[in-house]
Amino acid sequence: MSGKRVNGNDPNYQARRRASGQSPYSSSNSRNRRQQGSAGSPSSHSGGDRPRPPQNGSRPASSGGRRRRPRRRKRSRALRVLLTVLAILLAICVAVYAFGQWELGKIGRLGKSFFTSENFEQDGSGADTIEAVDWGKADIATSVDGVVNVLLVGQDTRKAEERARSDSMILLSVNKNTNQLTMISLMRDLYVQIPGYSDNKLNAAYAFGGFELLDETIATNFGIAVDYNVEVNFKGFKDIVDTIGGLDLELNETEAEYMNSAEFVEDMGVKLDRNFTPGMNHLNGQEALCYARIRHVGNSDWERTDRQRKVIQTIYSHVREENWTKLLDIYSNVADDLTTDMNNTQIVSIAFSAYSMGLESINSYRVPADHMYTNETINRMDILVPKDWDATRSLIKEYLYSEDGGASAEDAAQKAFSGATTTTTTGTT
Repeated sequence: MSGKRVNGNDPNYQARRRASGQSPYSSSNSRNRRQQGSAGSPSSHSGGDRPRPPQNGSRPASSGGRRRRPRRRKRSRALRVLLTVLAILLAICVAVYAFGQWELGKIGRLGKSFFTSENFEQDGSGADTIEAVDWGKADIATSVDGVVNVLLVGQDTRKAEERARSDSMILLSVNKNTNQLTMISLMRDLYVQIPGYSDNKLNAAYAFGGFELLDETIATNFGIAVDYNVEVNFKGFKDIVDTIGGLDLELNETEAEYMNSAEFVEDMGVKLDRNFTPGMNHLNGQEALCYARIRHVGNSDWERTDRQRKVIQTIYSHVREENWTKLLDIYSNVADDLTTDMNNTQIVSIAFSAYSMGLESINSYRVPADHMYTNETINRMDILVPKDWDATRSLIKEYLYSEDGGASAEDAAQKAFSGATTTTTTGTT
């Protein structure tokens, strides 16, 4: 066979190779077919040969001889965009948080209270009408889950060395269990036991030992735990009212006449250049402050505390109608005039809870309630003495914790005590 080319397609040749156990096709013939298939189009493959499938899961080569670029590039681009957006949002959140912390830092923080020697506001003109008071027995003051009690104190100064008797004291309770806000004016002439001092008026506790002693005095006499304290000076009050554009308040004839009088100028130390009329009046910060401090009109301090709560409710109504930009403006204008023992997180949490409750959720009271006290004089001080301290304590707890805000309890208590007899000589209710 040397020198003669073998035809691999010869039937006889193929039969001989099968008989010898070899492949009917020679290696040269297979090599020729591979060369033909690679040189032409897919149709150039001879016989039943097919293109080999891609090995190891690789993609077939493109017509240009280059592999397709995977879709991973598009996915990585989308991921980069998403991460960029998240980074920007995070930066904004950090900036807002930092700004908020800086703004909240403007609020004064209460330090350790200093204590002063006691004194007595001897404003009584007659002889003593009582010698002692039956205090009853106060329960141990405890906090209630879901209820936060914040004591608001109005002061004419915020400097510690100039601390005076508190001008007004309002216990603001935020009850998340009943979704209610409760304001209780604590009458400053209430005769109470002051720990470490002689019995005196309630507002003396603040003058003697600041919030620390005032909170302890409230716990001792009323069995109520004060969770936090806020002091607002007169400038802060005026700034709040001016920032929200003033208040529309209704004045009765006696109030309007008094605010136009020379006596008013003497009492308040300021002259308001306008004429007030009975009915609705639009008051700026200074005018609203004077209105809230009127004392020598009507039923003296009783109507005065009613006016204070009325003003606070009107401010609350205005604030709830403002957008967040305006609220920030209000806060920025008054932060320097506030002092509190709350941290920033507590301030935001309580403010948000109070903000989310509507006007219809506000309950307004004062202690002592009508018919539940007597006017007395002791140590030449004109004071208020509850007829029954235990009943007064129970009523306060109804105000703070009951589902109806204590309205039914107050009505029942007033009826029970309206006919009560006393041993006083000059006391009235």
